Amino acid sequence: MNTKPYKRTQRVSSTLKKIIANVIEFDLNDERLKSVTITDVELSKDFKYAKIYFSCELSEISKKEITNLINKSSGFISRKTCEKIQLRNKPTFRFVYDKSIENGFKIDEILRQIKNE
Repeated sequence: MNTKPYKRTQRVSSTLKKIIANVIEFDLNDERLKSVTITDVELSKDFKYAKIYFSCELSEISKKEITNLINKSSGFISRKTCEKIQLRNKPTFRFVYDKSIENGFKIDEILRQIKNE
């Protein structure tokens, strides 16, 4: 019987999320990426792949451009992150833009319109 409340992948994903956010904020020199917020990390069971979801508040840079910028920096982010956490396998990072916040705003706007009608 498993008495642990979370699986190891969930615990490591949570830790990776915090470390990646700190690396982007403090170690990365690209000012355009400073407004990136890490929303979730999905780690494969063998810890070889990490899908990192992020959102960004900047409107002057398109989602596609910010995704390209952060994926180009993924090697640096991965290296700095793996210096701060001991893992047997170094995961390959893939950054994906998280649309859930935008979808939440759209739903909120629709509900506001319905309420006003």
